[in-house]
Amino acid sequence: MPVKALFFSFTGRINRATYWTRAMPVLLAYGLLVNLVVLVEVDAIGSQGPVSTLLSLAGLWPNLAVAVKRLHDRDRSGWFVLIILIPFIGAIWLIIEVWLLKGTEGPNRFDEAPTATAARPVTAAASCVVLAALIFAVGFATWFEQRGPVPERAALPPPMSTDPSMPLPLEESPAAVEPPASAAAPVDQTGPVEITPDMVGPVESDETLPAKVVEDPSSTGN
Repeated sequence: MPVKALFFSFTGRINRATYWTRAMPVLLAYGLLVNLVVLVEVDAIGSQGPVSTLLSLAGLWPNLAVAVKRLHDRDRSGWFVLIILIPFIGAIWLIIEVWLLKGTEGPNRFDEAPTATAARPVTAAASCVVLAALIFAVGFATWFEQRGPVPERAALPPPMSTDPSMPLPLEESPAAVEPPASAAAPVDQTGPVEITPDMVGPVESDETLPAKVVEDPSSTGN
């Protein structure tokens, strides 16, 4: 089946081999591309943007076309895809019908039986390349999602001028730095120290001391 009929036509039928070797790798690669675009948009603007939305809508057509042809191979109408609207059970049933179950033997009401041809080496190699790209894309998406915010680089000082006519900036020396106003002035201990009354404690008067009796040596002889 041509690629155009495989992904864009709702007529005919395809078997499981064609679905898994030709359709599924392309659909997975496209879905992964959409997810990467979503991650980039969320990192840039904080939400999903218009580009990923348009890509998602454009991917609905080939997904539906391939699924309908697989349902035709099962002798079911294409409208059977609406079973996915049933919560939980509908999605599982559709996956089993499209992915796993074998088509009807011989022709049915939709088309002749698809030819069961062996996979060509080119097709097998292309499938391996697509799967390897998918694995790489999954790893990149996981790293991109789990990485933290990029740290901002420190601002670099302005480059020094090479013009000899411009003076170089002078570095401030410790002597040029004025001490803060709250710092106490140093005491000069090289000269005489002046003692003020505030530096001396209260002096007791002689009247508070007991009187000392002084004996006259001449009166001891009498």
